[in-house]
Amino acid sequence: MSLDLNSLPDDVEELKRIIILENIKYQNELSLQKQKEIEYQEELRLQRLKEAEHLDQIERLKIQLFGRRTEKWSQIEKDQGFLFNEIESSLQEDFTGT
Repeated sequence: MSLDLNSLPDDVEELKRIIILENIKYQNELSLQKQKEIEYQEELRLQRLKEAEHLDQIERLKIQLFGRRTEKWSQIEKDQGFLFNEIESSLQEDFTGT
């Protein structure tokens, strides 16, 4: 309902009804905006977790690529880096409640 301020009714009951309807529309819109904000915050949290995982992976790959050549990485040593990150990730998930 579009309100024309020049043509508002003189009846008090009609004015109350208009105010109530406008308030209901406002509350519905506010509720939708709050829900969107919650969804965006969750998406942002997940993106930050992914970013942290990617940065960890980059650091491991840099060490593997640019580390001393005399160091030989066994498959077990390579996998241990992932194991510690998995434990860390599961602890973060337990802490955040997901």
